[in-house]
Amino acid sequence: MPLESELEREVVEWAWSEGGRALKLKLENERGFPDRALILPYGVIAFAELKRAHGSSKKYKQQERMIDWLRAMSFPAAFCSTLDEVKDLCR
Repeated sequence: MPLESELEREVVEWAWSEGGRALKLKLENERGFPDRALILPYGVIAFAELKRAHGSSKKYKQQERMIDWLRAMSFPAAFCSTLDEVKDLCR
């Protein structure tokens, strides 16, 4: 089972290969903001909270609320455990 840091590296490398970025944002006043803001060509912006597969990483309530809020604002946002899930989120 890959570590969360390995998944983050894969996501960052994939975004670069697509001509975009997978930015790690640290917001001072917003707890639970997703791990990566994916900014890709053709105006694609998505937010991924990266978690280890098989439920070994806990989902916190503030993370769930932030994902729900981003979705309500019409942004693609999800918990992702694999690079394929991140790619699907960005489609």
